[in-house]
Amino acid sequence: MELNAELDELLNIAESQIKASIKKHGGFDAFALILKKYGSLDTLQGSEEPLYGLSELGYFISELKPLARRGEIKASAICTSLSVAGEPQKAAIIDLEHGELLRAVVMFSYEKRLLSWSLGARHVKQESPEVFAPSKKAAPCEVAHQDFLLKLGEGWRRIASDDPDRFMFYSDEKKASIVVSVAVIGPIPLDRLLGAANALAESRLSSERGFDPSRKTTIGSCKVELKENGQAGHVSYSGYDDAGSIFHFAGWVTKRKIFSLWVSLETSDDEYSRNVFYEVFDGISLCIP
Repeated sequence: MELNAELDELLNIAESQIKASIKKHGGFDAFALILKKYGSLDTLQGSEEPLYGLSELGYFISELKPLARRGEIKASAICTSLSVAGEPQKAAIIDLEHGELLRAVVMFSYEKRLLSWSLGARHVKQESPEVFAPSKKAAPCEVAHQDFLLKLGEGWRRIASDDPDRFMFYSDEKKASIVVSVAVIGPIPLDRLLGAANALAESRLSSERGFDPSRKTTIGSCKVELKENGQAGHVSYSGYDDAGSIFHFAGWVTKRKIFSLWVSLETSDDEYSRNVFYEVFDGISLCIP
């Protein structure tokens, strides 16, 4: 099977690292090389926790699939080993995949002979994609409420909430959480909507910073303004924390309700996080007032 240039480079790097470890330590720990969207190379180590029946290959595939579906990586090389009880010979396996839906499994044997290690020739086998396999279509997630309509794309699932006016969702593929809430209040005079929106902003910012004292949170500028021809006070801000999450908030205060949308993503890619937020934002139809 012929590999493209990026897979060929990944294979050579992976093979070089594996052979160096075999000659020095007599084997190697499972790892994966990841070619990222902009060309940098990262290494993912195996799990330190018990896998409870999941193979090392299965563990890496489950970790890399969300990155591939979000477009954060271009290719990967999952490196594991295989041994048979009672047999001196072992095998190194390099499972290569590329976003062009190419997948090849490369294997070579190794065993100790006297004072040195003998390394066998490469054997290459073509396989169907796993990491970059197209996602299966799922039913869209929708909520029809008397005050709003929310339509989410594929891959979102609803999370149970003990508050009938709070709606929570999660996407395994996007590593993203959504919290939508609506509180019926009022009536609030139109000339007090901006003040009520400022109060909402102060409350939200205080909650963001006090939610987890161990979390260091950084929040950008918070915008408070009148929208919908003066029929709603609008609040918006974005931020990130030192746990590796980026979050975005949008809130509306009308004469009779407060509507809030909060989206948090496990990523450091600001552009990606904004794209997901606006995708969710575009799926909301809010009743004014």
